[in-house]
Amino acid sequence: MIIESVKLIEYPKQSEDYLSPKFNLITSHNTNSVGKSTYCRLLFYALGYPIPSTENLKFEKVKTELIVMDGEKEFSIMRDSNILSVKTKDSSFSKAYNLPNEHNAFLSFLFEVSNPLISKNLLGLMYIDQEKGWTLINRGKVIGGIRFSIDELISALKGTNCEDLFAKRNALEESVEKYQSLLQMNSIKEEYYENNNNLNLLSLSDDLHRRMATLQLAIQETKKDIGDIASVIKQDTTFFSYIESMNLYVRNGDELIKITKDNIENSCSVEYLKAQKAILEARLNKLNSEKIELQKEIESVEIIPDLLGENKVVDTEKKINYVLSSINIDIENIKIVLANVKEELDLVKKQIRDRLRHENEYIKQVYNLFVEYAKELNVEKTISPKEDYIFTDNLKCRTGANFQKLIIAYKIAVLKVVESVINKKLIFVMDSPKAKELDDNNTKQIMSFLKAKLSENQVLIASIYSEDELFTSFDKIIMLNEQAIEKR
Repeated sequence: MIIESVKLIEYPKQSEDYLSPKFNLITSHNTNSVGKSTYCRLLFYALGYPIPSTENLKFEKVKTELIVMDGEKEFSIMRDSNILSVKTKDSSFSKAYNLPNEHNAFLSFLFEVSNPLISKNLLGLMYIDQEKGWTLINRGKVIGGIRFSIDELISALKGTNCEDLFAKRNALEESVEKYQSLLQMNSIKEEYYENNNNLNLLSLSDDLHRRMATLQLAIQETKKDIGDIASVIKQDTTFFSYIESMNLYVRNGDELIKITKDNIENSCSVEYLKAQKAILEARLNKLNSEKIELQKEIESVEIIPDLLGENKVVDTEKKINYVLSSINIDIENIKIVLANVKEELDLVKKQIRDRLRHENEYIKQVYNLFVEYAKELNVEKTISPKEDYIFTDNLKCRTGANFQKLIIAYKIAVLKVVESVINKKLIFVMDSPKAKELDDNNTKQIMSFLKAKLSENQVLIASIYSEDELFTSFDKIIMLNEQAIEKR
């Protein structure tokens, strides 16, 4: 895929740029904050992605038009707010997509990819954002709420069904974030009161709130246990009912004995599970009753100050004090629950990797290219000799030029493997590479690497630096004077 031209309109301002199919530089006379990152984001906003606006420009007010070449086919892609319109040059094809609901359908059309797990992860290969991009290697946020996951991508390339495990992993990761946020909030509260001579809390119901938090957690865990047992009972009952329906017999000498669900010896006793389920249900009823009574008690003793009343003046200190006083959680219980969730999350991640590793040639392809490229960039010492290192959470260098080079080696390796599967060339956009910790030698090495490995791809580099300072030549230079959308 090649973007031939980019038209941006924020009435009455307008810009139109013609890009090279090879190496492009978006620069600004060594001046920051004139729209380079905005320009990069608008490229992907124009492709329908929910890219967050920048500080000085609301993207929903911008109309965009890209002219895109795909082999011999030429498309016009226009975005106006939540409507993305596509038509061929000869108008033989025309379709409008409603965003965000139909964005995956558009990506499937554009890249001719039927698996949504491939199309949803392409942005993580095509775009290295100025902020998020230089911390993202194999999973995490690309920009805004858009995520990249090598696990999902590898499973989709092979056609391995891991959707159940991905859903469970995502839910557990959300739980981990939630519990960690609770602990962080409590830490802020403690630090605040320590720095303010342990000011008295305005709320008179600390202990009641703490008890309520504990009850809520107990109810949540009990419901989960009941659900787990119910699932096992259902599977067990369905299986043995099916066996019984087959009208099978076992010969014992001259006697034929019909197999029924009552005479099958089963190590998993359904009756025992039902008894356990009944005990848990009774416990849940008791917990819910306690919750109702405790809520009544809280309501009877808690005095809520009217902080927004027209005739009441409450200073900022009291507002802060009141808000912090409402954070009443059982820290030890939260830590226990968090540890349990993390343990379950680790198990799910292992199950995903075990399922993905089964005869999956794409893991080997990505790993081998990753190692090859890392050697060219002199960062191979950070890579484990095991192929499943491509899924690792344990990275030896998380900052600095080495990590930056590791990210580039990884992204290009995955990009090459994906291109071989979908049989299309992807664009590659990199924002502010030298704004990190690259010296001249590392900059020269990275630019030479990109030119060599992406010689058949369209590449856009956004930087305040010139060609000479980036130690490479560009086929097209777009010079921004004051902002992304301006007459050039």
